[in-house]
Order: sequence, then C-alpha cells, then structure tokens
Amino acid sequence: MRHRPSVTPKLTSKGESDMQNMTKRGSVYYIRFIVPKERWQDVGRATEARNGIRKDIIKSLETKDYREALRRRADALEVVRQNTNTALLSHDLPPLHGDWKPSWSNSHRRLTEQALMARKALENADAHREPLYADDDPESGMMVGEDNSDRDCKAEIVRDTLSCIADEIGHHLPGKKGQKAAIEAYQRAHDIAFGNATPLSVLLDRWFPSLEGVVTQELIDRHHRAFSRLGAYLADSIDLKTDKPEDYIRTISIEQIDKRTAGHFREWLEKLPAIGPRVVGFHLSTMNSFWKWAHDVGYAVYNPWEGSTRGLKKKIALASRERGEKRPYTDEELVTLFTQAKERLRHPKKWPWARVIHDMLRGCYVLSGVSVAEQMDEYCTQSISV
Repeated sequence: MRHRPSVTPKLTSKGESDMQNMTKRGSVYYIRFIVPKERWQDVGRATEARNGIRKDIIKSLETKDYREALRRRADALEVVRQNTNTALLSHDLPPLHGDWKPSWSNSHRRLTEQALMARKALENADAHREPLYADDDPESGMMVGEDNSDRDCKAEIVRDTLSCIADEIGHHLPGKKGQKAAIEAYQRAHDIAFGNATPLSVLLDRWFPSLEGVVTQELIDRHHRAFSRLGAYLADSIDLKTDKPEDYIRTISIEQIDKRTAGHFREWLEKLPAIGPRVVGFHLSTMNSFWKWAHDVGYAVYNPWEGSTRGLKKKIALASRERGEKRPYTDEELVTLFTQAKERLRHPKKWPWARVIHDMLRGCYVLSGVSVAEQMDEYCTQSISV
C-alpha cells in the first residue's frame, strides 16, 4: 500500500497547523517517522520491506482529536525509533542514533515558524463578536454578553499548539530547568504570534539581501559568522546544545537583545581562545550596523550595541605589538627617528638607513618646495601633544 506523503498545511479553521511528523487518513491521525535517506536500505532489510527499502514508518495515534494527537506524537515517535533500533540490532546493523529526531534548536525554529504562521492567520481573522441576549431574544434589548469571535477561537488553538511544541523543548532538560525552558520558549512564541515581538529571522531576511551588490561578499560572510557566534552565545547561556547557532539566533526576537546582552556577548567573545580583539571588534561592528538599520526601519527602539567596541582599539594595538605586526609610527617615534637620522647622515656608510629617510624627504621636496634640511629641522623640533 502506497502511503500519502505528509505535508505541513496552512493554518485551517480547525487549527491543524502543526503536522510535523504527522499525517491524517480519513478522520484519524497517524505519526510519520522519517527514515534518514542513508539508512533506507538498512531499515528496509530490518523491517522486511517488500521492495527492500523503507523511507518512513506510519503508525496510528488512535485518535480523531487534533490536540490529543499532538500530545501523543512525541511518545509515539520514540516508541517507533526504539522498535526500529531493536530490529536493526537484531540484524547486526547500527542503530539510528536518533538521527530522525529534531534537535533542540530545530524545535525552537519550528516554534518560531509556527508563531509566524499563526500571526498571519490571527491578523486576517474576523474579530467581530456577536452580542448575546437574554433568552436569545434580540428584541428584548437585554445583552448578557458576547459570543467568541473567529479570532478568539483561533487564538485559543494557537495557544494550545504553541504550548505543545514548547513542551517538547522542555523535555530536553531535567526538572525545573526543562519547565523554565518550556515556559520561556512559549512566551517568546506567544509574543510573536500576537504581534508583540518580531523574530530576527524576519529582519535578517530583509537586511542581508539589501547588502548584496553594496558591500563585498567577504563582508556579508563575516556578518553571517557574527550572528552565528551571537546564536552560540545565547544558546550557551541557557545550556542549549546546537550545531546550527545561526538558525537558533533567527528564532530570537529583536526585543530580547538589550544592553546587558550586548555586554555579556562581548565578554563571552573575549574569553574564546581563538578570538582576538580585532575579530571581537568585527562582530560587534556587525551588530551595531544591523541594529542601526533595524532602528531606521522601525523595528528597534534603540541600539544596544552603541559604544560596545569602546577600549578595543588599545587592545588591538597591544595584540599587534605582541604578534610583531606592522603598524604606523607614533608621533614620538617619528620625532626620534628623524632626529637620529639627521645625526647619522654624517656617517652614511655606517648608517645607510639614514640615507633612505633623506631620499624619502627629498621626494617630498619635489611636492612641497621645502628643502630636505628644513624638513629635517621641522620634524626634529616637533613636540608631542598630550
């Protein structure tokens, strides 16, 4: 029997918006366990598939209720995974190691995507509430309340859907940590769905295209690395392990990033062993540029990254000296250099570098009309302003 492919539908009036790893036949809900492509043959052999490969495994959730199906989904997928691994091991094949299971960061991304879908649906929903009259008699004029609007009904379904996905996130941490993570994830998604917050994904998908053809691809790649590191920091701050930090940062709302976050991010960067002050400055400059743009287009109330690079110039100069990198002479060093060059011109064979400086200044004479001797005297008598 050929199974129908599972798709993620648009938000319907029944609220069946989250169909990840689920499908529906008739009025009954089923889970759809996706087998990784590289394991199709192994799983097909272990489960004795007719054609030798198995791309997915369909199992009934034994319910017609959408919300109940959402609650049963995670446990049902886990049972299928365990049974599949048992079958693989019995054929001396390696287990799936949970490759099918969405990572924590993927759950965050799915929650954000779900919230954005809900946001559009709620914006288009009818908010009109029909009045309720005593004894259902409008002519009595005695209004006793209002019926729920279409938006009210959809809002309730949205809350339930977001809560189910947030609970999946909470399962990745034990006890109170998991509960806290689920509550925070739900609140972020709720704010997005009801128009109180904007995820960075919406803004980054506008900002990066606006840079193409204006700045170099190298700079755009540097911006991506900066946001990837910001995602890694925010994930690390809540003990979240993710192999795609740039995907995770896209789920964070711009309203969450404040001055404290900016300060802690800089401290976190400076503690990384392979990151120097110059790279720290690049990353902070990326954030400053993006938030200026976000403020200009009306999505950022203020720029928390303003002044975040303060003090980095001295650290960059110090690091350059330690690595022996080339840098411009200071005013004091130039005065010393020209003074010593003037004195050593008396013995040009012994001090050939003095002749090089003399010849350089002679080239300047062609442009300025000032003699080499006069230039040497002027440079050597310069004072250093403090």
